[in-house]
Amino acid sequence: MMGANPLENQHIAKIEKWIFYFMGGFALSSSLSIAAANIFLSLSLVAALWRLWYKHDDLGAVLRAKWGITIAFGALLGATLLSGLSSQDPVWSLRLFGDYYGYRMVGLYVVLVCVRDKRRLCWLAGLTMLSISLNNICTIGLAILKPAAIRPAGFMSYMAQAGMLSAAIPVFLLAGMYLKKASWRWSAWFLTLLSVVALLYNATRGAWIAVGITAPLVAFLGAEHKGKWFIGCMAVGLVLAGCFAMSPRLQHYGDTFNDMEYQSNHERMLIWQSAFRMFEDHPLLGVGFGQFENAYHTKYISPEAKEPGLGHAHSNVLQMLGERGALGCLAFMGMWVYFVVFGIRGWFRERNIAYLAWFAIVMGVMLQGLTEYNMGTTVVTKFYWFVLGICLQWIILSEEEMKS
Repeated sequence: MMGANPLENQHIAKIEKWIFYFMGGFALSSSLSIAAANIFLSLSLVAALWRLWYKHDDLGAVLRAKWGITIAFGALLGATLLSGLSSQDPVWSLRLFGDYYGYRMVGLYVVLVCVRDKRRLCWLAGLTMLSISLNNICTIGLAILKPAAIRPAGFMSYMAQAGMLSAAIPVFLLAGMYLKKASWRWSAWFLTLLSVVALLYNATRGAWIAVGITAPLVAFLGAEHKGKWFIGCMAVGLVLAGCFAMSPRLQHYGDTFNDMEYQSNHERMLIWQSAFRMFEDHPLLGVGFGQFENAYHTKYISPEAKEPGLGHAHSNVLQMLGERGALGCLAFMGMWVYFVVFGIRGWFRERNIAYLAWFAIVMGVMLQGLTEYNMGTTVVTKFYWFVLGICLQWIILSEEEMKS
């Protein structure tokens, strides 16, 4: 609080130091152990609330730091609440609301309020990259030791890994382009390669498309010499073409992209049609936040469906449309469009790498989310909001440095 005495300031500094340690534990375990990540995240939340008990006058400053983001996110929260309150089970919807936009976003909230040191932000980013890389090593090891294994993904589900790598690979690429020390750059390039190999073994086609679009785009925006970018893209394309030519497994997944009779594609089309029928019956607010699974199983499942146990629409956009209606879907899409514009405009205006990393994370996850409901996957959303929080806090601290 304003006018706090030196002893109180020291106490707050100690609490924030422990918060940093807890968040570091969360970052390191985020791709390795859901249980450990939840423990560290819960400890961070408790410590952050303790810190806010002593000092909370800076909350307003956090909200005002980027009004556009606050408003865009607030619109989504408002639309989601209306959808939940109008559902058949508003109590369940409100509980889910607290999980999705409370607990799963603790990483972002804590970083913005309690981590105000760029060195600590670097540590958190580095530990997150290390966690992803260790899981990638496990994925590749499983693929080598058990070649008959179907879509290895290390310590998590293959869809969760695909969602994380969709954002991580472009960021690894940026690190290889912009880190100052040569040893760090080469390490980043190696981790990029490791991630690409893991994603190929993962065999999630939506993530292949997301990375295939986002990584070259981010590299183009960040490259000082566009000729080198073109040569690099050609070289990577040739290497990947060779990998597909030599691997029957990769060829199989590649051949299924346009095959509507392929089970995964066919099932997605059916559940997308079901989601759209939900929207037609409930155009404004959908069937209710958190009610998609129940509505699908009891009323909207297609008689042709061969996977009746599905509980989501396999698409962020269709999930929002069926579950939260036009209002929720427009709020969702509006928020992400604003996030993309925020990253691009900030990069061209300030050339701050955090803006480009923000753009890469948003684009990667959202493109992969066109064919997967990754915003409903706990591991992905916790990671996603956490790393966005790191980027945003870096941007805010950089602007404060420029003003001082």
